[in-house]
Amino acid sequence: MEKVIEEEPDQRLITQRYTGRRLRLSSATRPGRFFSIAAYDAALAAVLERALRRQSANGKWGDAAEEIDWSTGEILKGLKANGPMRRRGYFHVRNGGALRHGASNKPLKGGKVRRGREAIGCRS
Repeated sequence: MEKVIEEEPDQRLITQRYTGRRLRLSSATRPGRFFSIAAYDAALAAVLERALRRQSANGKWGDAAEEIDWSTGEILKGLKANGPMRRRGYFHVRNGGALRHGASNKPLKGGKVRRGREAIGCRS
């Protein structure tokens, strides 16, 4: 039987919530072992509530990228604080960036296709 945890969460706060949840999980695990995959969707929604809002030269898409950058930094700091990084894995998966019309990925080229969330890159 399925259990609904939450319906229609506030998307403006979702990256912050993902970050907080990963930090709580990493500190609750036994020392030395932790694995997390981060697939952010804030760049797709392009809605933010943090102080970064409307500060990027690339508009809402740039703000979303800066929010994800902030989140990644916080998670990596948390992982380092909880044990040697050689036994703690963190994968950052990104999508293709902003849509091709009406948004910017500068200084990078290209854009996202409309098919959905194809993961096309990874950092570990």
